[in-house]
Amino acid sequence: MEAMGEYVPLDLGRWCNVGPEWVGEGLEFPRGLQTLRGLPFQIGPASGEGPCFLGFGPGGYTAPVEIPLGRAFRWLIVAHRLLESHLLQGEMVGRQIACYRFRDARGGEVEVPIRERFEISVVPPVWGQQPFLAVPDRHDSLAPRYEGRWEQIGLRQTEAFQASPRWFVLWAWRNPCPEREVISLRIEPQERRFLVAAITLSDLEEDPFGREPRQPLKITLLSPERAERPFNLSVEVDRGVATYPYPLPAGTPQEFLEDAFRGWGQPYQGRSSPAYVEVAAQPSATVRLRQGEEELVRVSWGELLERKVVETETARLEVVNRGKNWVHVTVLDEATGRPVPCRIHFRSPEGIPYQPYGHHDHLLSDMGTWHVDIGGDVRLGHVTYAYIDG
Repeated sequence: MEAMGEYVPLDLGRWCNVGPEWVGEGLEFPRGLQTLRGLPFQIGPASGEGPCFLGFGPGGYTAPVEIPLGRAFRWLIVAHRLLESHLLQGEMVGRQIACYRFRDARGGEVEVPIRERFEISVVPPVWGQQPFLAVPDRHDSLAPRYEGRWEQIGLRQTEAFQASPRWFVLWAWRNPCPEREVISLRIEPQERRFLVAAITLSDLEEDPFGREPRQPLKITLLSPERAERPFNLSVEVDRGVATYPYPLPAGTPQEFLEDAFRGWGQPYQGRSSPAYVEVAAQPSATVRLRQGEEELVRVSWGELLERKVVETETARLEVVNRGKNWVHVTVLDEATGRPVPCRIHFRSPEGIPYQPYGHHDHLLSDMGTWHVDIGGDVRLGHVTYAYIDG
């Protein structure tokens, strides 16, 4: 049997029967080998000509279509899209749109119902109506860091934009018996119109969409000249997400605790190194570090997770996650022994802030602009404090 790479897109051109006009007049869709949410998909035949989707329902296939697979795999990822919905007319969530039936080499079958707002949905979905078990065809994204429209000032507080599907939703099926060869996928439509755009297989253990929490990553530039430049780092992840990177404060934890002006912040360190970023990604993801427009490092996230430290000619990257746990804190007045309102700051030994739940780690994103951040917070130089009632 052919050896499988990390993600293998299938060529469905033989079964494609409709084009973009079947979805709607004037709509445009990508064709050929595409990257959706960091994963490869082949949309339409490899030749790039003719119909590019499998359309089901009136005007398309009304009988089942069986697609040969002929290999073992752990994951099958489908890019598909529902073309009609009656939810806003009062229909219940979860209406079955189709059945995806998998048949293995031993004669076993697995039947998976494809239901509206679970495994499939219309695109674009109504606000708040994204599917529960499928994901958009693109990642959540960060707002532009140093610019933005005034009327979006409230949205800008979130720092991130929730992704909405552009063309399709992606749904992944985990093979319960990955050691067995799967002979075929049989798509059995019901009466609603929907399309299948692409299918990709994977033999990796990782969840194709990533379910791991974010990990703090310390960044140290090895060139003193680069390290002293004004802060201008950015981090990109192809199969995951990353926060804004932030410069870390100077000094050791002991110096911070014993400072004569402790409680009154620290001078802001606006240089490029050391810094940190938080990343949530699949092990197969690639992490790219840039200073300005120049790429300094390109490294496998899985390698970073395994080795904890990766050093190149330009930078040292270190995963500094020591684990997290909920901590309930009460601040008592020394004289009365009663809770006292105050401002408080928590940080890791590296200086990474961990503020109380609901408060900002970096007030105003460490910028000098006014973002109307919510809550009783204040920043003194490099340190953000959260005001609490005791």
